[in-house]
Amino acid sequence: MSGEALASNGASSGKPTRDVHSIYRSRCGNCHVRVEPGTHTRAQLETAFARHHTRVKMNDAEWSNMVDFLASDAPTTAKATAASAEK
Repeated sequence: MSGEALASNGASSGKPTRDVHSIYRSRCGNCHVRVEPGTHTRAQLETAFARHHTRVKMNDAEWSNMVDFLASDAPTTAKATAASAEK
């Protein structure tokens, strides 16, 4: 898994999920210009990510966490977590 951090996702599947910040830093922008957090709505991201599901291997919790991290209309807790991870 190329050294990406693992974290419990709290989902009923019990599968570990990679930290969204690690995925963002290591994978996003390899094929295109990196999308900066807060620049797209949740709907825009979900539409774009539908195309990514065949190319990028992430579980459902990781996709959900990535949308929460990037969306301009994401829950406040996701933005607070993202801001603290940047420090």
